[in-house]
Amino acid sequence: MKAMTGVLLLLLMVGAAAPATLEEKARELERQLIAPCCWRQPVADHLSAESDRLRGEIRALLGEGKTQEEILDFYVAQYGQAILAKPSYQGFNLLAYILPGVFLLALGGGLGWIVVKGRQRPAAALLPQEPLPSAYAAQLSQELKEMEE
Repeated sequence: MKAMTGVLLLLLMVGAAAPATLEEKARELERQLIAPCCWRQPVADHLSAESDRLRGEIRALLGEGKTQEEILDFYVAQYGQAILAKPSYQGFNLLAYILPGVFLLALGGGLGWIVVKGRQRPAAALLPQEPLPSAYAAQLSQELKEMEE
């Protein structure tokens, strides 16, 4: 009985690790490609004749034994990098991955610098150090007296 259970467990593990079916691979590719009719949504979510055509082509190419990389390369050669839902990690596209981090680091550094500089200066340093000229002082005291009356 234990041997039978072990064999069943082994078969379940092999079944779980089995390669994806053609339909699963097709759906994954559809999520990686943008619909070329409007360039707004992945082919998997887009409802158009162009997306339907691409879905059929993807399944036909997979049926011919093409790999996912070959199919993506085929569409990039046909439509350019814009067809990819996720930019590649090379060339100018690399900026899409690097710049947000650089921006956040610069923002954090700038805020840190402002906080440190603000703590170094006492509040008294922000007030003017020179006394008011006598003409202004006299006018100020007169206006204050008038307000009190």
